[in-house]
Amino acid sequence: ALWRYLADGTLDGTFGTVESGVSVHDNAAGGMEDDGGEAVTLDAGGRVIVAGYSTNARGDLDMAVWRYDPTGSLDTTFGPNGRGFFAHDNAGGALLHDEGQAVAVDAQGRILVAGFTTSVQGGLDLALWRLTTHGLLDTTFNNRGFVVHHGAAGGSSSDSAAGIVVDAAGKIVVVGASYNAK
Repeated sequence: ALWRYLADGTLDGTFGTVESGVSVHDNAAGGMEDDGGEAVTLDAGGRVIVAGYSTNARGDLDMAVWRYDPTGSLDTTFGPNGRGFFAHDNAGGALLHDEGQAVAVDAQGRILVAGFTTSVQGGLDLALWRLTTHGLLDTTFNNRGFVVHHGAAGGSSSDSAAGIVVDAAGKIVVVGASYNAK
């Protein structure tokens, strides 16, 4: 669900598809269960970008990104076949849980999503995805559209992202957690 409020705390009546001030979308990854937003930002055109997760047909979670136009409708210029959303599974190779927990837009309008993916070893690895302005994996980014990192603090358990920012030089800074070897 996505809510937009006016500065006085009332729902914005010019926004929303479900009711005044509210837009809802589910089933981005093809499953019939949970979808959730974890992070939100705006692009230069005033479109709302939400990153999070969506349940797929196997019952596990995929990283998902939705883009809404300024009225709260899904942006039909975004995602495969103009669906208004993008979902990605299996960045870590385990065919399990992938989730976006932070989102940013760079100077070229590309969307960066930081979060985590389940590794084949069973732990969580930091995952960083980059999408084109049209909502597809940007294969100029690490030749796959995503990067996975494990063991930043020397441990073998889990790494995950919680925040992301892009600096003026285009460098991507991600913050999160990494278990150490203790």
